[in-house]
Amino acid sequence: PELLEGLQRSSSTRSSASAPSSAPTAKAPDLKAFTDALSKLLSPDTLKATTDELANIFRKTPRGLEEPKFEVNGTGKGFEIRRYAPFTVATRRMAAEKQDGEGFGALAGYLFGDNEEKRAMKMTMPVEIGYDASIPEARKMAFVMPSDDAMAVKGFPQPRDPTVELFEVPERLVAVHEFPGIATSLEVERQSEKLLQALEEDGRYAAEVAGQYSVLQYNPPYTLPWRRRNEIAIVVAAKISDDAEA
Repeated sequence: PELLEGLQRSSSTRSSASAPSSAPTAKAPDLKAFTDALSKLLSPDTLKATTDELANIFRKTPRGLEEPKFEVNGTGKGFEIRRYAPFTVATRRMAAEKQDGEGFGALAGYLFGDNEEKRAMKMTMPVEIGYDASIPEARKMAFVMPSDDAMAVKGFPQPRDPTVELFEVPERLVAVHEFPGIATSLEVERQSEKLLQALEEDGRYAAEVAGQYSVLQYNPPYTLPWRRRNEIAIVVAAKISDDAEA
């Protein structure tokens, strides 16, 4: 019995030494921060923005996003002619189709604050991917820059990523052909050939640079495919008729 009591006392002593002197005190939740966050989430502006974003799943053209200003100068069979006012884009070159995600991420990052001023800017539309038939492996992705930031005192902030460049797009005449669905490379090529054929049959306009065209994409990736708005765009010039030359 004495040996058993000694072992019990020794065990009790070790347990007391190894146990913490007191249990850690749980930090009380920041009730004000929680209520502030909840109020923001449930605010009318936030609820409206969330509702609009969800509704964009079904919209051909999303609401609330700025796009470059243009006027429709005319139409033809399967296309329209737009005259775009000057605007600025942020661009990134891409060497392969698998880099689409990298290009989008770099440009979106710049727009949302990854720049020298850490300035967050608004998302715009469309996202443009430019193609050149003479260099099929080289493409360029572009985001339209928000016009509000063009009017800022310092203008647009400089990118931190050296692969992102700012470029001023001059006023230009563009032939545009709309098509739905997912804009794969093969589909983009097919639709560009369709637009070129329509322009040739129409006879009033010709591409300024042979083999150059762009696809304009207006929708977030979760939009239903048959509701997506895609456009093939080719910069054109009006042909001079024989009567005008005479």
